[in-house]
Amino acid sequence: MKNKIYLLGFLLLPYFAHAATLSILPATGSYGSGDVFQASVYVSSPLEAINAVQGTISFPETNLEVVSLSKMGSIVGLWVQEPTFSNLAGVINLEGVVLNPGFIGSSGKVLTVTFRARAAGSVPVVFSSSSVLANDGQGTNVLKGFTGSTYIIGDTTTQQSAAEATSALGELGTPGSIVITSSTHPDPSKWYNISDASLAWKLPAGATGVRYAFDHNARTIPSVDVPGLISSKTFSNLEDGVWYMHVRIKNDKGWGAVAHFRVAIDTVPPLSFKISFPHGSISDDPRPVVYFNTTDKGSGISHYAVRVGENDLPIVEERDISSNPYAVPSQLPGKRAILVQAVDKAGNLTTETSEFEVQSIAPPKIIDFPTSMVEGDSLRIRGTTYIGATINAYVKNEKGEIDTEATKSTGLGDFGFMWSKHLDPGVYIVTFDAIDIRGATSIRTEPLTLEVKRRALFAIGSLIVDYVSLALFLVFCIAGLAFLGWYLLSKIIFFKTKLRKDLHKMDHDFHKAFALLAKDFEDEIKHLEGVRSMRELTQEEERIVKKMRQNLDDAEEYLEEELRGIENKL
Repeated sequence: MKNKIYLLGFLLLPYFAHAATLSILPATGSYGSGDVFQASVYVSSPLEAINAVQGTISFPETNLEVVSLSKMGSIVGLWVQEPTFSNLAGVINLEGVVLNPGFIGSSGKVLTVTFRARAAGSVPVVFSSSSVLANDGQGTNVLKGFTGSTYIIGDTTTQQSAAEATSALGELGTPGSIVITSSTHPDPSKWYNISDASLAWKLPAGATGVRYAFDHNARTIPSVDVPGLISSKTFSNLEDGVWYMHVRIKNDKGWGAVAHFRVAIDTVPPLSFKISFPHGSISDDPRPVVYFNTTDKGSGISHYAVRVGENDLPIVEERDISSNPYAVPSQLPGKRAILVQAVDKAGNLTTETSEFEVQSIAPPKIIDFPTSMVEGDSLRIRGTTYIGATINAYVKNEKGEIDTEATKSTGLGDFGFMWSKHLDPGVYIVTFDAIDIRGATSIRTEPLTLEVKRRALFAIGSLIVDYVSLALFLVFCIAGLAFLGWYLLSKIIFFKTKLRKDLHKMDHDFHKAFALLAKDFEDEIKHLEGVRSMRELTQEEERIVKKMRQNLDDAEEYLEEELRGIENKL
């Protein structure tokens, strides 16, 4: 059969010698359900070099599925995008570049597809869009035609002949396959929950007629002429399911190739479901196990979104829970609400809620704990708990600040703990909790009180003197000396002030007394001088007058100097 097919291609070669064509070979074949077979995409351009091939291949997803794509033996040297396929949408996409100097020939392999037959029927595999660009520096599309294939799977009464399948291909000179787009359902490989579909296409130059059909058949060939050259169509209130838009354009050479576009609609959410806990909704397991499976009759389940408490909704893919169970992320002790959303491929969702409780495990048991210690000594604790558990210690100081450290229990469940950080003198509140190897957390232990005392500087009998005591003693001594100095200084100032006042009074009294004494002396001297007027003084009397004047002056000068000396010393 393959030889006949290649012979047919050879006989047709002169007819297409001046243009590029795409084909899928073998063009026909019969397979049983479950059979795996291959089909290859070929490009022919006997006279003109080409440098790029692009195409979208459509197949009925209910009858066929793609197993793999192979680039082995391909004339394409650079793939703009790696070939992809979607068994959900029934499409294969390819886009590649043939490196310089391009390709000239009749059978250039582009891609090989491995299919698996699924359900019985007449199965067309055709190009829904394609292009072949010339290596002319301008990217001219030189594709003038393409041929698909039709495979028969199992026994069916709905078989369609290969001739009928290929009759949808345009003859030379007729319009090539146009591109259909949709503003409401833009991606033909996806499902949408919109029941109104708007579709559009561009009319090529020289178009004289339009045919279209909209149904559930992937390969319908429209046969009814539409009045006018329409380029868009809207359908309202469509039923759920997979629809196909088929458009064919006519010019003066005849009817061109048929373009197909898939529209998948699903407005019904997944079936309701229940959340259950196979190991119970109350346990000390921090990751309780949950069931929440359901189905969707339309597009199928896309994913589940789960929220525990106030957390965000992470996506849980269907394959991750298809066999159940699902373990929620690790939780701290307490009651939690769980919300599960089942989301289908069209975005419809069904929500269910439930509640579970994570109980605390038993706290660690403290065997040895000091109630007091001296600053600089190590805080050592011993206790028992679960094997391989993590024990956390929380030390709160008098300011309410909390510091924490952790240790591990041994294979016997006991643990020793030595606080590595410095503890200042003061009173501390210490608590502990444990986390077992599953991640389950205990409640905290009853608070323990620890007093850290200052280290003594020296001891006198039973009196212990530490740095603070010594510092306080020195402060008191300095304060006492300062007070004594102030007291003595104030007394001295008071004494000086009083003495100065007394000195001023004494100076005043002295001058007053001296003035009286001087007056007496002057009276005596005047008396003697009065005698001189009556008689001449004797030599002895003259000497006495002179001596009295001299002694009076000397006495006044001496007493003035003494008073000034006392005042300067003060």
